[in-house]
Amino acid sequence: MKYFKKSFRFLIYVSISVFVTAVLLMLSAMPADAADVYFCDAAGRVGHYDTVSTALNPVGNLSASFSIAQVIGMAWDPATGRLLLLDRNASNVYSMDPVTGTASLLFTATGVTFQGGAVKNGALYGINESTQTAAAYNLTTFTSLGLAGGVLSGHTHSTGIDPASGQLYASNNTDIYRVADSGAYVGTAVTTNTWFEDIDYFNGDFLGVRYDQQVYLINGGTGSVSTFLNSAQVTSTGVVGSLSGIVVGGGVTAVPPPTCTHTMNMPTSPTNIGTFAPGIFMSYDPMVARPFGLEESGDILTGRLWLPCLRNGHADIYLVLDAPAYGGKFMLSELHQWLSFPANIQPWMTYTDDDVYAALFSLQKSGILPGNYKLDVIVVPSGTAASTIEQIVSGAAAAPYYKWSFTQTLP
Repeated sequence: MKYFKKSFRFLIYVSISVFVTAVLLMLSAMPADAADVYFCDAAGRVGHYDTVSTALNPVGNLSASFSIAQVIGMAWDPATGRLLLLDRNASNVYSMDPVTGTASLLFTATGVTFQGGAVKNGALYGINESTQTAAAYNLTTFTSLGLAGGVLSGHTHSTGIDPASGQLYASNNTDIYRVADSGAYVGTAVTTNTWFEDIDYFNGDFLGVRYDQQVYLINGGTGSVSTFLNSAQVTSTGVVGSLSGIVVGGGVTAVPPPTCTHTMNMPTSPTNIGTFAPGIFMSYDPMVARPFGLEESGDILTGRLWLPCLRNGHADIYLVLDAPAYGGKFMLSELHQWLSFPANIQPWMTYTDDDVYAALFSLQKSGILPGNYKLDVIVVPSGTAASTIEQIVSGAAAAPYYKWSFTQTLP
């Protein structure tokens, strides 16, 4: 496989033929990510959101079969593939089938106001709300692990886990922070300046609920909070009470390239989706999708793009790189040539409604000038004027578009 051995400056001005050859050699399959998100209210009503199809469905209702005091927290048990719901005030933990909604009482954490919920190494971790310490129970024997981590930071309610690394998290009134397996406070992961009843890790970010009827997305880098699911979406699943539990079932998983079974709507209004760290996450909901990612292999840095099929029209796709270290902004053209922006405004792809799955570039990381970089991925109705693209990049456009921005500090 051929890679560029020169600096990024050389890449910007490299000849079209060489660049096209390199890009074509880089085209290869790469998994993107998807997730099943489960949420519940204090009565134990559970809903499900599929980030790929964007389908919302009811799962089950603990209150239909049990006397529920107050559910605060959910967890996913990877050994059984079942949801765990923590009834804090009754000290009960329930198990629920995520498909049928059938539930049973799993065990009672006698004398512990047990809430939160995250499963690691066959144990259910959570918070003893009364003592503000971490607690954990073996999910085979249902005996306490007797954690000795001490009092946690601030007033802590929630727990979550990155299933890939095994890192446990908790949150208080201002921060999401890391927790050791011993139950000890480790250090702040991100400052949110708000509180959550429950959280879970979500592909580098976090999801949270805070006793209203929305699910929130917490940016894992900046701590900024935005709406992930609104109240209409949540209540459509029959979860009509205040939300108190959230879990990503099975973690974030790889999915194959889209086959147009589901599609993303064309933009109908100006939609600046936000600024994120690179990391492809597959969804047909533009507010959830993250279409750009970086992949490292040794000293080689590869940028990849993944967008699903579009519905109700055709689109042009623009890619604008802000590279202050190289003197300004650059646009990747349809001929895979980096052009100075806004002197040159050309789409990377025109008149498409098909899924897009491609490697955009491959660079030698050690040859890139240090600095902060930002890539704007812009989707507009086909035929949108070049002047409108300039307005979209500057944030002044009133025309329909989707714009995702991805920032990275290099090296």
